[in-house]
Amino acid sequence: MKIKRISPLSLAKISGLLLAILGFFLGVLIAALTLVASLTQAKIQGASGYFAIIVLPVVYGVLGFVLAFIQAWLFNIIAKKIGGLEIEVE
Repeated sequence: MKIKRISPLSLAKISGLLLAILGFFLGVLIAALTLVASLTQAKIQGASGYFAIIVLPVVYGVLGFVLAFIQAWLFNIIAKKIGGLEIEVE
């Protein structure tokens, strides 16, 4: 079985959503660490935790979308020249 073409928009949508979800969880982690640090009165430079919960999913989602679109587009060009990607399935 060979994969000869990947829809760039399809891959970009999936990758963008997956990375947005990852960005959300990283934002929550940063928010929690910021909260703990503020409770222990440690000084933390950078964005506040709440800001990270909003910004990271957006940034990760947009970058995931754009990079996956480019990756699928390049895959399609290369696959035409070398014959695709062989996979084994059971």
